[in-house]
Amino acid sequence: MYFNASISSTTKLLKPLLVFAFCMAAGLAGLTQITQHRSHPIDVYVGYVIGAGIGVYLVSLRRRQKIYL
Repeated sequence: MYFNASISSTTKLLKPLLVFAFCMAAGLAGLTQITQHRSHPIDVYVGYVIGAGIGVYLVSLRRRQKIYL
């Protein structure tokens, strides 16, 4: 929420670019865990699903409350 509120609305390309960069970094971190044999692949995939589910829930919660910063 702070990330979305701190960047002005005049930079229309910056927000999607940063979100994409953070998602790619998270994906690469998970794949690194698998390739270095630090975590089981199913654990990483379940972590992806849980994280995506929490993200979808928070977005739907924010849209339902109609709070726009």
